Formats: sequence, C-alpha cells, structure tokens
Amino acid sequence: MAATHLAKKAIKKMAARSAAKSAAFAPSALNKDEPTPERTLTKGEEKKKEKYVKGMKKSKGDFEKRYGKDAKAVMYATATKMAKKKGSK
Repeated sequence: MAATHLAKKAIKKMAARSAAKSAAFAPSALNKDEPTPERTLTKGEEKKKEKYVKGMKKSKGDFEKRYGKDAKAVMYATATKMAKKKGSK
C-alpha cells in the first residue's frame, strides 16, 4: 500500500517538472505576429504536393466534414508536409 502511494507521489513530481520545463518552450511564448520560417519546396516537391492534392480532392467531402471551412488549407498543408517528408528520404 505504501509503495503505491510513493509511486503516485513520484509521478506527480515528474509531471510537475515536465510541465515547468515545457512552459519555457510553449508556442504561446512565441510572437504570433511573425510567421514561422519554412524552407521553400523544390520543384520536385512542388510537383509531388500537387499530385497529393489532386488525390485528396477525391475525398474532399471527408476533409470538409472534419475541418469545416478550413478543409482546403488543411489539405494543402498535409500535402506539403507529405511532399517534404518524401523528398527528404
């Protein structure tokens, strides 16, 4: 019984430390007026992105159901991420 209590106490301490450390790097600490710097896509990645977008447009209704009016932006962001990921391998 005492071991369980000590384990719970240790978990609480670890969670508190983790929260304190992550607070220093929280996105809210960043200036929201400045856009996040991103590298530009290469020509090959740009072509891959467009290919992914065309494929995603077939299921655009699903995106609209999940993301509402932001569906198009989410679709392009996802395709960009996929193109960058495939290009770096």
